[in-house]
Amino acid sequence: MLDELGPWLTKGKAKDLLKRIEMEDPDQSIPGEYELGIGWGLSKLTDLEIGHVYGRSEPDFVSIGLFPEQPAVIEVTALSDAALSGEASMERTANIINQFADTIRKGANTHLHYTFGETSGHHRVKMKKAWGPFTHRDQYFRRRLTSLKFTLTHLHKSELRHWLATWPPSQPLRIEGEGTAVTIVWKEYVHPSIKTFSSMPSEVHDLKDNPVYERLKEKEKKQLRAVPDDHLKCIFLGDAGCTLLRDPFASDATRRRVNGRDIIQYFLQNSCVDMVVIFSPRRENEHSSSVFNNPRAWKIDIFDKWKRAESFYAGLRELCDRLPKPYLHGYQARSWKQQGMLDPQARGQYLPAIMGHTFMKLSARALLELLAGRMANDDIKKWITGDHNPFEHWLAKGYAISDIELEAQGANEDDDYVVIKVAPDPNGSRLRLPPQLLSGQPDKE
Repeated sequence: MLDELGPWLTKGKAKDLLKRIEMEDPDQSIPGEYELGIGWGLSKLTDLEIGHVYGRSEPDFVSIGLFPEQPAVIEVTALSDAALSGEASMERTANIINQFADTIRKGANTHLHYTFGETSGHHRVKMKKAWGPFTHRDQYFRRRLTSLKFTLTHLHKSELRHWLATWPPSQPLRIEGEGTAVTIVWKEYVHPSIKTFSSMPSEVHDLKDNPVYERLKEKEKKQLRAVPDDHLKCIFLGDAGCTLLRDPFASDATRRRVNGRDIIQYFLQNSCVDMVVIFSPRRENEHSSSVFNNPRAWKIDIFDKWKRAESFYAGLRELCDRLPKPYLHGYQARSWKQQGMLDPQARGQYLPAIMGHTFMKLSARALLELLAGRMANDDIKKWITGDHNPFEHWLAKGYAISDIELEAQGANEDDDYVVIKVAPDPNGSRLRLPPQLLSGQPDKE
């Protein structure tokens, strides 16, 4: 994609895009991937311009032909649940406590797990428009008890010293302060990426006070406000692990939560933007627990300020169909990125082994890693062949490799197959009678 989009990119724009995609932070790299993919798709369908300047802003794309009659100015961004989940502040608090705990007990950080509390209730908010004598209303809130302002006080350190004096600690320890309430427990082992937990889901209770509305407003103000009125102003939102985008029409029986549709429609009513489009990787049937005959595909949800005929959006749907099929959901891609699984030198993504009577299709990446010494025999069993060793089976039968060929799986796979074929080998088995003998003679032992 990057190579094919090159003719539309200046060197500076290409370097910026490449830098963002290569970042370890998924909240930088995944939006970069969305920008690359959508730009590549637009270049296949429409007249495309990248880097057009309007006043002091430089939106991502100007597309002529995506919509009838009007050029479209498109700004691309992507969102995860990071801001809603409290992930950053929970991780920060856990790291602060872990660092101090390690000064008391070396290696304590690998055993401490953190569960953060939550609180809920109602508070008074001023109504946008008074209704008779009523100027305020009750607004429901629910939030995690975690804060980026957390620090360890002398009391906290004293409690931790006392708690860690017995190893392993038999009882949980609760620490509170600076808007934070966390319970620490000792476990046999805690993986660094899953050391925090909160029972509160990523949910929103206000149409404006949420990351989706704030991002949309930011894009409108910085990139689209100076665009001429005869151009369509569009924001394309990519699902990088954002619940509000993956299921924008989710209903709530309590009517306390707002969904992605409510937020986007409220934004469109109060902005100069004409259209918001969500791009999200989903299963064909998201409500099925089975992955068989249920592949992932790109889904788009279109929110338009104006009422138009369905045919107006034909270009958008063709753009969606042009994109390569997604390999992961947004939240999975974010998790893989955080764990370093998408690094070019990380462990490969292996195709499953396929075995027949005299052949085996083996992951080309796994074979290369085995030959390079990066994968041990036990790993081959774990990831590729299972406990049954077909090569030992064939050797015991007196077979040898008769042919090897590469079976390419195409650009949409991260792996290919090496097809290994075997046949009987006289050097690997005992001699036996010829299959044809002189007939008509008495059989003498």
